Amino acid sequence: MPKAPLLKGLLLPIGEIPLDSIHPDPNISCTKKDLKTITSYNLLPKKEKSMVVPGTPSIYKPPTTPMHIPPDSGKYILDPNSLIFPNCTLEPLLRAITTTTTTTTGKPKVNLTTTDLITDRRNLRLLLGFVSSSKKPFRIDVEVIHSTVLLSLWTSSKTNFVGQFQGYGHSFEKAATWNPRYVRGSIIHNRAVRYTLGGIHILLRYEVDACMPGKPPAPAPPHNLTNTPTNTNHQSPPSGIKVIHSGTLVHPHRIIEIKTGPVSKRLDNSKNLEQMWFSHTPILCTGQYQPDGTFLPARAQNMEKEGRLEQWERDNEEKIRKLVRVLEMVFEVVRGVPHRCALVHDGDGVLRVYQVDENAKGGLGRGVPRDLRALWDVNVK
Repeated sequence: MPKAPLLKGLLLPIGEIPLDSIHPDPNISCTKKDLKTITSYNLLPKKEKSMVVPGTPSIYKPPTTPMHIPPDSGKYILDPNSLIFPNCTLEPLLRAITTTTTTTTGKPKVNLTTTDLITDRRNLRLLLGFVSSSKKPFRIDVEVIHSTVLLSLWTSSKTNFVGQFQGYGHSFEKAATWNPRYVRGSIIHNRAVRYTLGGIHILLRYEVDACMPGKPPAPAPPHNLTNTPTNTNHQSPPSGIKVIHSGTLVHPHRIIEIKTGPVSKRLDNSKNLEQMWFSHTPILCTGQYQPDGTFLPARAQNMEKEGRLEQWERDNEEKIRKLVRVLEMVFEVVRGVPHRCALVHDGDGVLRVYQVDENAKGGLGRGVPRDLRALWDVNVK
């Protein structure tokens, strides 16, 4: 049985999906269809109580000559969304949607009743690992609104302290990117795409490391940055986080994934391509270092144009089909449950569904705020 802290705030299991019970349909397509970028946003430091929509990713500007970079050290935020929005980690995504897709009458143009699944990219990667016989333990929190299943990222801690050497990922990103003034201090840039996979309509949120330079938008002066709430009553959202309207939704072809590693390691590996495939991130930018921490000039590869994302898909069709099937099996269980629940895998090859203890101290929070449930009630023409 799973051990704490995976079971914190959970009651008894209400269902289970053994790995050997997953039998995928061999005829379903593994290609993402109707891909579209929906929204994006930046979260500012917690003390500022603000998010910027659509914001902007950091701008990539790597060193052109060898450069010594210190290794990562100190405290890092594991999940900024849960840190700023502890009651509902998907709230900033939903608020960004209402901000960037609202009609002149103030009603959302996006109707989420046609969306089967809203999730972070990491959750799909964890489930892909499960159907691929990975023994990695994990937990994914679940909420259902109408027929839409919402999967929330779960971590045992909101921060991570790096003492001993763990690489240069954070330090390299800091040295190789810069932020426009209106998102200076941003702790994360998230982006959301919508597509259909194996008949499942998915809205996927993912973190963007940076974007390639492009024609810079003219940022609004400070006095014109509008702290406009996203609900139609023009009141502060229940979370108390202000929504600042600034920036431009960056074109998908500029989005990049940054990876670092020693010169002896290939960074265009299957694990990294998997991550890029789920979000359809086209460009891989790599920084490789020598034993003394000196980074060679960075390299950029367009994995989409080179056909590498398509090749990863062909190489992993059976796993993708199993992922689609396990999602369908999860839907069958959680859509019939009148309360929130969690998916837990302890590494034993069984995905268990647990009921959430709504009264547990330090539990999941209140879930999707009432005002945001309008996204499931609007009529879209």
